[in-house]
Amino acid sequence: MKLDELMPQYDVKAAYSMRIAAPPQRVWNEIMNADFSHLPVARRLMALRTFGRRKPPAGQPRTLGNMGSRGAGGFLEVARVPKEEIVLAIMGRFWRPDAPVLRDWKAEEFSAIAPQGMAKAVWNFYLVPTGGATELSTETRVQCCGQSARIKFRIYWTLIGFFSGWIRKEMLQMIKRSSERPLA
Repeated sequence: MKLDELMPQYDVKAAYSMRIAAPPQRVWNEIMNADFSHLPVARRLMALRTFGRRKPPAGQPRTLGNMGSRGAGGFLEVARVPKEEIVLAIMGRFWRPDAPVLRDWKAEEFSAIAPQGMAKAVWNFYLVPTGGATELSTETRVQCCGQSARIKFRIYWTLIGFFSGWIRKEMLQMIKRSSERPLA
């Protein structure tokens, strides 16, 4: 997995998977066109997280296929193996109420950057063909840069880890529903 190459060592990891009764090509297309900003739990939790200050941008849908190239929410696509894996990354101080993120970096620099006092996170979707179905997984890894960042992030993760997992499971369910829906 590209995820292993980008972040082999980490402080926190959360992984979820689901079997989908659809071929990998169909699941991949649904992943790349998924707009997770419409998910009820994700939308409510993000509104709570930002105290309602930030609204999803109007206009172009925020799909996984385009959000990483536009730097939406601070995420940048750092790897893609078509029909197999996509990896997004972000760096910042996620534990702060204003959640500042580092935006001045390039995808090819991600592994080498270690911004002191910040955390680096990677998030992927990974597909494995299983007969006529697909095993879809998503994993988030976080590496903290410095002891202070590690302590602050672990406290933050204790508070939000459950909710982050809930969002990831909701994403997998959305992809499963759309992938298993009959084509029109």
